[in-house]
Amino acid sequence: MNNKYFKGHNINNDCQRNIINNMSGLIPENILNKLFECAIDCKEKEIINILEYIYKSSYSLTLQLEKISDLIIFNKKLSDKNKALIIQKLTDIDQYLIKGCDEYIQYYNLIYFIINIQK
Repeated sequence: MNNKYFKGHNINNDCQRNIINNMSGLIPENILNKLFECAIDCKEKEIINILEYIYKSSYSLTLQLEKISDLIIFNKKLSDKNKALIIQKLTDIDQYLIKGCDEYIQYYNLIYFIINIQK
C-alpha cells in the first residue's frame, strides 16, 4: 500500500501507516528520504550504511520502485534533465530485476548513478 491508499481512506495515523507499510515490505519513508538526500549530496559513507541496513532488513527493491520514482519526480534539488535521466535508469533497473538481476547490486547501481550525474 502506498500513500494514495491512505489519502483515499482517510487514514491519518502515522503509526498505523508505518506499521502497514512495514508489514507490506516498504522501506520507512524517513530512511528512503535520507538515502536519496545522501545520494544527491554525494555522502558516500552514509549511503553505504543505509544500503547495508536496507539489505539486512530484506527490503525488496521491486516494492520500492513507485515510491522511489515519486521521490525523484518531486525532488526540488534535481534538475528536470537529471530527473529524466534517473527515471530512465529506474526503468532500466526494473527490466534488470524482471530478468533476475540481484536487487542489492541494483540498489547500488541506482544510487551511484545519481551520485555520478550530480558531480
